[in-house]
Amino acid sequence: MALRGTFEETEPADLLQILALGGKTGVLAVTHQGRASRLLFRGGDIIHAVDGARQGEEVVLSLLARRAGSFVFTPETVREERTIQRSVPALLLTAAQRMDDLTRANGLLRKPSARVHVREAAAGEPLEGLGEAERQLLGLIDGQRSVGEIVAAAQVGAAGAYAMLAGLIERGIVSVVGAEEEGSPLARASAAAAPVPPGPPVSARRPTAPELREVAAYLRQAVACPAEGGG
Repeated sequence: MALRGTFEETEPADLLQILALGGKTGVLAVTHQGRASRLLFRGGDIIHAVDGARQGEEVVLSLLARRAGSFVFTPETVREERTIQRSVPALLLTAAQRMDDLTRANGLLRKPSARVHVREAAAGEPLEGLGEAERQLLGLIDGQRSVGEIVAAAQVGAAGAYAMLAGLIERGIVSVVGAEEEGSPLARASAAAAPVPPGPPVSARRPTAPELREVAAYLRQAVACPAEGGG
């Protein structure tokens, strides 16, 4: 018997927990604004997920961030190979941590002086599912430009640039940190850096791996132990 509903009625995390605890096997089909995703369950585990060209855990994590859409779970035999190894509880924990990061980053996006970095995990990796405008915006992110400079240089307007930055943050491709925050490695770097004029770079400088690791460590510490009264 199929299970149907909407995410206005049932939170995505609650739905995945219900299917996991019930040991369900079948296909969860999710539709939102004409876009379709499929999560394949076997014995309560999500073994595979696909959304257009995107596959794997990222599809599940994106689904957990949604607050709209409809779903249908159909019990059926699932024969696909397993591509997702982590359990549903582990995926839920990662999604919760990402939401904390996204909440913090969205606050920083409102500060034009905040700096944007490509995450170490995404640096040098193929970025499937990105449109041409998103790739152009990503080319402006060199670890030196501020949010304000990137938005000014973007070819999609301020509203579009902010929306794309938020999407890149949600997907874990980029990180944002306020350069004015005490202790931030970006604060030290930006103090000595020469100002970069807005506009597409001739050759965008990608942050080095040590720089990215330092920023990632700072962000993890800031999220785990936020400063009193920080935003």
